[in-house]
Parts: sequence; C-alpha cells; structure tokens
Amino acid sequence: MALDAEWGEPLTDSVEDKEAAERHLEFQLGWFLDPIYYGDYPSSMRLAVGDRLPRFSEKQAELLHGSLDFIGLNHYTSRYIIPAETSSDQKLGWLEDSSITRLTEVEGKPIGDKGASYWMYIVPWGIEKMLKWVTDRYNRPALYITENGMDDEDSACNCLADYLHDSRRVKFYQDYLFHAARAIKEGADLRGYFAWSLLDNFEWQLGYTKRFGIVYVDFRNGQKRYLKNSALWFGRFLNSEPLWKHSLPNKSFPVQSTEQIHQECVYA
Repeated sequence: MALDAEWGEPLTDSVEDKEAAERHLEFQLGWFLDPIYYGDYPSSMRLAVGDRLPRFSEKQAELLHGSLDFIGLNHYTSRYIIPAETSSDQKLGWLEDSSITRLTEVEGKPIGDKGASYWMYIVPWGIEKMLKWVTDRYNRPALYITENGMDDEDSACNCLADYLHDSRRVKFYQDYLFHAARAIKEGADLRGYFAWSLLDNFEWQLGYTKRFGIVYVDFRNGQKRYLKNSALWFGRFLNSEPLWKHSLPNKSFPVQSTEQIHQECVYA
C-alpha cells in the first residue's frame, strides 16, 4: 500500500499544537493503516467523526489484519500544524473533521525553499520524522519511499542548459536521502527509494507546466530526452558507498558545469 505522506510539524511545543500535528498524521496515514494493524480507525477519528465513520465487524478486522506486504510513502513536503478554529456551522469533510490548520510559513519565514508547484516546499528533515513516526506506530514495518522529488517550472524562455544544470534538485536528493539514512540508523526498516520522477511528464491538473524528472523531455521537438545533472549525480551516488555509512551532513559527487552542458547534450 502506498500513501501520500506529508509530515506535520507542531508549530510550538504546546500540548494543543502537538495533539493537532498527531491528529493530522492519524487522519492522513492512520485512516488507512490503523485498521490493518489494529483493527479500527484511530481514536481521534472516532471522536471527531462519530457515527459517520463505519465500524468493522470482527470478521472484517480479522481479514484486514496484516494484509499488506509493505508501507509505501509518497513524501514530498511538510507543513506546520496548529489547531483549527471551529464553528457550529462549518461544513463536514476530512479537513474539517481533523480540526487542524496547515501553515507554510511563520512570521514571513517559509518552512522551506519553494518548489515550482504551489504546494511544494523543500523540507528535508520531514522525511526523517515521517519515517520514524511510521516505524514507531506500526512496530517497524517494511518501508519504501515510493515517490520523492521536486519540480521546476516549464518555460519557453529557458534554454536547455538551464534545465539540465539542476543544482537545486541535486541538493534536494542529497538532503532528503541523508535524512532518510538517519532514519535507518534510528531503526527504520527502509528497503527502497524511488525518485519522482525518471522523466518529465504530465503532472495531474498542472499538465506539462511542471518538470519533476531527472531526465529532461523536449515535448516540443520529438520528445528527445537529455540527462540532467541530477541523473548523472544519481548514477555516481548509486555506485558509491552506502550513504548510511557516512557521518558527514552530505556526500557530494561531481556534476557537470554549465559550460559542459552547453558543449555536450547527453541522450537518455
């Protein structure tokens, strides 16, 4: 089972913010995983949703128990979490029931650098906390990062070299993989990692306006494909010593300079 997994960081150390952040994770991940591991929805959902939340029969709970091989996490970003202000006339829905407010910045300071998509903020420490939370809650299950990456804006004004020299994406993967390795050191059974994405592609309602790929696809000229620096970095990274063996904040690998990219277009 693969699930969308946005980390929720309590804005402060207050009990209210911590409970709201935990509720955010329970409504997002516990909604699907708690029935499989514990036979019922999280207690926070039971309390908030009441009779609108179905109940499992004993037979259903038995069938669900242990019915997955691994937990896949599609993780990209994180948010600060605070309790939401509620009113008697608020509509019913998943977000309203969770009674949380998701914040991308505090006092003008964003939680992380901005990606191209409106929802994309780069928060490397979030993946470590997410992996540790799932590990602790579900007794060290087998985990895979089934999606992780960042996007660039597509623009007809940019030249090919601008897309191929994707130093921000290289740093993104260095930082996120470093924090994933830290989670492994702390006991997470992380068995695999999939970058999103191999190729630039059609991104849901955003279409071809956002580019997540480590390989550039020229949609205007026969869909030719060119390796970005991030693809070259990944090749060197995968042929190096395992990241978890290193105690340094990041392990760097040489990538192409802008001049090299102008001189040489590498086809995938």
